[in-house]
Amino acid sequence: MEIPNKEFRFQTICLCIISAFVICFALYFLKPVLIPFVLALFFTYSLTPIIDFLMRVLKCPRGLAIFLTIVLGLVLLTLFSILISASVTQISSSATDYQSNIRLLIRDSFNKLPLERFGIEKEEATRKILETSAVTVGNVVKGTVSGFLSVLSSSLLVIIFMIFLLIGKQPPKQREGSLLFNIESRIKRYVVAMFFISTLTGALVGITLFFLKVKFALVFGVLAMLLNFIPNIGSIVATLLPLPVVLLNPEMSTVAKVMAFAIPGVIQFGIGNILAPKIMGESLELHPITVLMALIFFGMIWGIVGMFLAVPITAVIKIVLARIEYTQVVAQLMSGKLDAFSSSEEFSR
Repeated sequence: MEIPNKEFRFQTICLCIISAFVICFALYFLKPVLIPFVLALFFTYSLTPIIDFLMRVLKCPRGLAIFLTIVLGLVLLTLFSILISASVTQISSSATDYQSNIRLLIRDSFNKLPLERFGIEKEEATRKILETSAVTVGNVVKGTVSGFLSVLSSSLLVIIFMIFLLIGKQPPKQREGSLLFNIESRIKRYVVAMFFISTLTGALVGITLFFLKVKFALVFGVLAMLLNFIPNIGSIVATLLPLPVVLLNPEMSTVAKVMAFAIPGVIQFGIGNILAPKIMGESLELHPITVLMALIFFGMIWGIVGMFLAVPITAVIKIVLARIEYTQVVAQLMSGKLDAFSSSEEFSR
């Protein structure tokens, strides 16, 4: 009986691997539909507490509570789309100037470095770095703009999905501890907390840069809000984005330039390391390496939008894998529990 059991396990693992490849292809080719649906699902989780508030506190009938929530959701989505559209337009129009500032900043920095002492030709090194930075910045700007434009173009589909999800949402009847209850509770808490934290971060960063008279303050504030959804990497990128504009602005004093980096850095650090853990409470139990791999994977198949959705999707996958006997070890590895491999009982069952 032992050999057939091992053969069955081997077949199960092979089928899981094949299924994973099929799911990856499906995620890539069905992204025009899946991305709006997942976005609508997360918007629905964000608006669900409003329905609960209207029903429990204000004693509104369920139908009226859903209707008012849909109206509020449409208003918020409209305002959000207008804000993103205005920022994307400004990014597109100022991409050339931003790229020129980066070139000038790199050229000035290389001119001050004693590269000749190391046998490096300053002009040749500067030229190669400028060419690389031009291509990199151009691709990043184009990818960001195209990603946001694709989301805006599918906003109608997101709204349709969101309306039907809210209308079809039933009162919570799941037994506490069930798979669906676990997924909904964790993702809803994460999405609501991230929307609040990201909005607060973007508003504080934008207001700070505006009062310091930094050019494109609105754009940098919106980008700080959006990039905050990308763990670890997003906050660093959002802090460094104003670097060329601030350093090459002759109208700003040295103190203002220092504050333009110090204050947003303190805001990012304070909210990310002090406020966020208190609001979010129980984490999604994902190891930083798992989060990084998820960002890379979903960024490859879904672009910039995939990086925003990578963490909650990965958390759902981990919760599901933890409920399946043959994939519990994988779920433990995603949480960073490396001792799962050292347990012989996991593999001898």
